[in-house]
Amino acid sequence: EGSLTTSYTIARHFRVWRYGVGHMTLMLRSLAASDDDETVDVWFDGVAAMNLHQSFEPLTIRAANPEERRTLLDASAGDIFPPNRPFTLCLILESAQPDGFVVCAHVRVVASPGGKPGGPDEQGPDAERLLWAAGPTGNPRQPLGYRLYEAGEHA
Repeated sequence: EGSLTTSYTIARHFRVWRYGVGHMTLMLRSLAASDDDETVDVWFDGVAAMNLHQSFEPLTIRAANPEERRTLLDASAGDIFPPNRPFTLCLILESAQPDGFVVCAHVRVVASPGGKPGGPDEQGPDAERLLWAAGPTGNPRQPLGYRLYEAGEHA
């Protein structure tokens, strides 16, 4: 089973690639630099609130500390989620710029072969490799889980 880690750092350039209001999804993308490289996408699902820059380099995604969590839920998502909802992710996006944040239900970081014609959007889910993910666990004692996936491991 993958390691429990509440943060993940990727030393690449990411930019806001897609946001779907209706489906409450947000994607940050780091394009492949060559045919042998991978495109890395960060998918946030169930997005309730966010504060983003156009780009992040490097990108660290980390769980908000209890004080940051209270502030984000009270100020940003109080009208959407109950403020004490334990299974809402409050994530801080650290970079060279001032920090951003995303309040969401799930996040996953996936790598896809990047040099293929059409890009990873057209290659299908089988081409993706899960690197890191976080979301609700279903366990009331530990409502949120954060997992680092090892090479070849599947969710």
